Amino acid sequence: MGLYKAAVVTNAGNSMVTQSIAEKKPITFTKAETSNYPYPPETDIQGMTELQGVVQSSIPSEAKVVSDMVLQVTARFGNENVDSQYLIETIGIYARLEGDNEKLFAVIQADTPDQMPAKSPVSPSAFIYNFMIAVNQADEITITVDPSGTATIQDIIDLKKNKSNIIVIPKDEDIPVEDREPKTWYLKVTDQQTVGGGDEIKVSPNMGLKILN
Repeated sequence: MGLYKAAVVTNAGNSMVTQSIAEKKPITFTKAETSNYPYPPETDIQGMTELQGVVQSSIPSEAKVVSDMVLQVTARFGNENVDSQYLIETIGIYARLEGDNEKLFAVIQADTPDQMPAKSPVSPSAFIYNFMIAVNQADEITITVDPSGTATIQDIIDLKKNKSNIIVIPKDEDIPVEDREPKTWYLKVTDQQTVGGGDEIKVSPNMGLKILN
C-alpha cells in the first residue's frame, strides 16, 4: 500500500471554512480526483486551484467531523474504466459552499504512491481512502456530500455477500486466483492486518483499503 502526506487545505478551502462558520452555510464535498503528476517540492500547494494530470474522478461517499480540528472525507477509486495502470501521485478534494461554485479544497501528495492497475474482468480492484483533513473550528462546520456518491461503499459490501467460508493462510504463502474456492474468504496473517483471498482486502495504516477480486 502507498503512503501519503497529510492533506494540505488550499487557500480557497480555508476561505470556504471561514465563510461557512461566519455565515452558517454548509460545505458540500463534491468530488475527489486522482492525478499521476508528482508535484515538485517547491510547489505552492495552498495556492493551487486544480490538479494537473487528472486520471480519475469520484464522488465522495461520506464526509464527517471527527474532532474539533479534523474532517474526514471518504472516496473510492476503482479500475473499472482504467485502460492503463498508473501511479496515484496526487489526490484533490473539491467542495463548494452553499450558493457558490466548486473549488479545490485540499490536496494530498504521495510519499509512496499506490498503483492503480488497468481494468481486468478477472481481477477488478479499488482503493477506498479516508482522508483526514485538519481544519480550525471543524466542529462548527456543517458538511455533507453529493447524495449520488453515497451508494459507493454499499456497492462494495454487496459484492461480498456471496462469501461463506474462511481459510487462514500464513503471511508468507499465497494461493493463486485460479486455485481459490468459490464463496471463500482467504485470511492472510500479517503484521499490517492484511486480509487476502478470493477477494483481497489490503488495509492501509494511514489512508484506507485496497480491494482486489
